[in-house]
Amino acid sequence: MIERSRVWLLVALIIFLPLSAWLVSLTGQNWVGLGRDLLLAIFILLSLTNWRSLRRPTVATSLALIFVLLVLVSYWYRQDSLTQWLRGVRYLIEALLLFITLQLFPSSESPRPLWRALAVATGLVVLGAVVEFFAPNLLRMTVDATGRGYLGQIHLASSLTRLQSTLAGPNALGLFLMTALLLWPIWHKSFPKYLAIGAGALGLMALLLTFSRSSYTGFLFGGATLVTAGHQVLGKLSRFLTTIFVTLLALIGLMLMVRPEELVRATSNSNRFEQYQRVWEQKNEIGFWGRGAGAAGLVSVDRLDDGPNYYTENSYLDTYEAVGLLAALAYLIFWILLIRSFFATKTAKTVSVGAAVFGLTIAGIFINHYTGQAAIWLVLLFAGVVLGRKKAV
Repeated sequence: MIERSRVWLLVALIIFLPLSAWLVSLTGQNWVGLGRDLLLAIFILLSLTNWRSLRRPTVATSLALIFVLLVLVSYWYRQDSLTQWLRGVRYLIEALLLFITLQLFPSSESPRPLWRALAVATGLVVLGAVVEFFAPNLLRMTVDATGRGYLGQIHLASSLTRLQSTLAGPNALGLFLMTALLLWPIWHKSFPKYLAIGAGALGLMALLLTFSRSSYTGFLFGGATLVTAGHQVLGKLSRFLTTIFVTLLALIGLMLMVRPEELVRATSNSNRFEQYQRVWEQKNEIGFWGRGAGAAGLVSVDRLDDGPNYYTENSYLDTYEAVGLLAALAYLIFWILLIRSFFATKTAKTVSVGAAVFGLTIAGIFINHYTGQAAIWLVLLFAGVVLGRKKAV
């Protein structure tokens, strides 16, 4: 009974995550986003009741635990207010806590409902992208346009509108679609054949229309990994995926030639390099322990305590600036070990999830992992589930 409840909590999380920003915007109530916190808390509590099944942590899980501890320790040297610090803690550790719990208390239930839930969530997001393309104001309906989290902004890449669907912005949608499409070899079995192909094709088009360069990069690296490492275990599907991958690569190349300004975006590149230089110049100010969990990174944008914004759009630099060098190294090595663990044993699931992990790791160089939240939560959720069902590294 407990195991079945845990699975259904994960199902609820998978469907809620890509819809949470839109629900906050629609209702005008920021607390709606706490739905994921509640689901996670219940999941952890239910897992702890089955303490007899506690598994010895792997090296990757231990690094995740160290990172969580270092984030919490930042309370004693933070530069941010308590509420802003708590906001930063929420961003930084919750997805990792989900992964840790799934590793320490692996599920004995079939993960099939989880893949079905991802298929449904992807279908809803793709449908939202179609609606936004033809009638954008429908998704911007709200009962309080002045509320925190209202998604009323029109995002542009030069002169072209960028899609965001139900996510918090184009980059958030891009990261989610990157993750969902790299996991397509698994979840497509939960849809009728032509519906799965249609959802995948529309998802690719929506990904292109986000004009999210970080998502493109992550998808290309993850896709290359998928078609090379998975050619044996994916069978005939591998040739189909190779065709899709090469076609997408050609479309991105064509876009660079025809409309380079939509992808090059010199101002954005300049801002990133300025932030990298700032971090280097302020390394003594940042120190060994960082500024505090909520004082840097994406969470420092629009701060609750009206403090300064320290945001580089690089997951690893943002982590360093927020919680210091030791935590940043633990975070980076965690992702490297996670990638390695998925290719130690090649199956259709490990290769597909491994490609998603690798894609997000690479994308994190160019965008903060926590943009939109859904991508990192889903990647770590499925990583925890799949590794929990095999002997992990």
